[in-house]
Amino acid sequence: MITRVLKFTILSTLVSKKVSEMNERNYNKQTKEAARLFGSLIELARKKRAFTTTEVAERAGISRRTLRRIENGDLRSEIGLFFEVAVIVGVPLFGVEHRMLQNELVYAREKLSLVPKNIHKPRRGVKDDF
Repeated sequence: MITRVLKFTILSTLVSKKVSEMNERNYNKQTKEAARLFGSLIELARKKRAFTTTEVAERAGISRRTLRRIENGDLRSEIGLFFEVAVIVGVPLFGVEHRMLQNELVYAREKLSLVPKNIHKPRRGVKDDF
């Protein structure tokens, strides 16, 4: 009986590792570096303000482990959590202060109103050569 349980445990561990490997997403180098930079800026701002990981995690409603993943630039963390923690510790989003974000949003929406709503690839012409 013990060997059956042991075999099942080993098999389930191997399967879960394989599934997690299959779910791993490959990010390009620039994306990884940007996430690490953003995480480092968050960690630096947290330390400059003398906030503990526990304080920031509680304010953001996340675990300390998730906060550490964000500060390490782990791309599996939700982008909303990156933004939330950045705001809590005082990292300006998109390099502008909060009051400027609204202006940037209006500008982006104005630009978007000038481009087509949907992008379609050109269709191939009909070949009617018999």
